[in-house]
Amino acid sequence: MMFIIDGIKNYFKKFGANSKHNFKKIVLAAPFWVLLAAIVMLATGSIRAAILVSDRYDSRMEEVWGQSGGDDYRHVRVYASGSRPAGSSEPARYIDGETSLKRTDIADVRKALQSAADTLNESSAKRGLNSDGTPNNWEDCWSTFMKSEAATVPESGSNAAPYVTACDVVGVGGNFAAFHPFMYMSGGFLPEICTDPNQVVINDVLAWRFFSSYDVVGFKISLWGNQYTVAGVVSEPGSSIDNDAGTDEPRVYMYFSTIENYFANDQLEDVAIQCYEAFLPEAVKGVAVNDMIAALPNYSSDDPKMLVVDVTGRFFFTKVWDFMVPLGENELPEGVEIPYWEKAARITTEHLFVDMILIILGTLLLIIGIIMLVLKIRKFTAEQVREEEIDPDEAEGEIPGLPASSET
Repeated sequence: MMFIIDGIKNYFKKFGANSKHNFKKIVLAAPFWVLLAAIVMLATGSIRAAILVSDRYDSRMEEVWGQSGGDDYRHVRVYASGSRPAGSSEPARYIDGETSLKRTDIADVRKALQSAADTLNESSAKRGLNSDGTPNNWEDCWSTFMKSEAATVPESGSNAAPYVTACDVVGVGGNFAAFHPFMYMSGGFLPEICTDPNQVVINDVLAWRFFSSYDVVGFKISLWGNQYTVAGVVSEPGSSIDNDAGTDEPRVYMYFSTIENYFANDQLEDVAIQCYEAFLPEAVKGVAVNDMIAALPNYSSDDPKMLVVDVTGRFFFTKVWDFMVPLGENELPEGVEIPYWEKAARITTEHLFVDMILIILGTLLLIIGIIMLVLKIRKFTAEQVREEEIDPDEAEGEIPGLPASSET
């Protein structure tokens, strides 16, 4: 019995000694673990942030636009509100000048923005809007969005029933494709100047659901009982963030004016523009945003009813911080709805904020780890110096000044 008890005591004594030794090793290796944690956090945050920003190439389209002329441009978006008396199955309706935009406002907004752009251009040949009222030396577009049901159109003589599915409908005007780069599976986008109001572009999700193919240019689909011809099939961004924002939903792009003409028969208010965008020339940082605000009819900076977004550089550190801090104060103005591209940008900003926190904490840990490592090296060096200063005779227990003992 005593043999067993002694064995248990020896085991725990040995275990305690080992634990103490291992704990001491961990403590001595603390700078290594701190530096390792810092490197992991910095690498994780930096790599994730780089991937997130690269996926949002639609936020850098002003760079593409400005390449031909060599000028600096800023991408500015305006989100305005509208009422939906019949729900999301009909387009948003114009409310008033403080909260909404309509297509007839575009001429006045363009005139104001063109005047601001002309002050940056010394060439008199480039002053004023083009003869057709489009921007000169800058670009814009506008859109509205709603829900609907789309259906296939069976071929003539076919007994097949039409396939019906719910989808998003985006009504576009201006040079929409310049602001929203798509990968084209077939065909192209709607021309800026409308030549056929019955043309539409569908995304790959709807094309596959309807026709099990992307090569469907010239095929017919039905919306609200009217037939429309497919002019192109686009593939929208497909990252997990984009899918969360709704790019994996079936979608139809059609002319804004086509939606206006169809829904004008109910004698309600004008169709509201929910998103207006522009590439504006900018010689001084921030001027383009102020020009946009000044061009909006009845915009109040003290109590804004529209949301003005500076897209250029929106994923920079300072802009991400301003968007997220204070937390919970980035809500939309009342009545403003945002499309999938703005939802994706906001989700991206939230993810980038997390990565920023990782990078900040990783940087702090890196500094702490380096300080700990330096202090440890200094301590080790001091101990080595002290050991070297000790006389070898003293280390062996000899008394200085006395002769070494010898055997007799």
